[in-house]
Amino acid sequence: GGDYTSVCAFNDKRQMAFIDYFNDKPTFEQVRYICTVLQPYRGKIAAINAEDNSIGTPMISLLNSSRVTP
Repeated sequence: GGDYTSVCAFNDKRQMAFIDYFNDKPTFEQVRYICTVLQPYRGKIAAINAEDNSIGTPMISLLNSSRVTP
């Protein structure tokens, strides 16, 4: 409770292009939000890194099942 989820994106020069964090969304809404904010980077994302812990593991599964093909 109270932990934040953060999302950030880096460009090909390793400069941060986007950052946001939140703790006011249920899990499925977080997945929808993350997919939405990453949509403008579609086709430009080389990799996504996610924290693999007790909360991160189910989130990773949901994000994998929500993939948008480039």
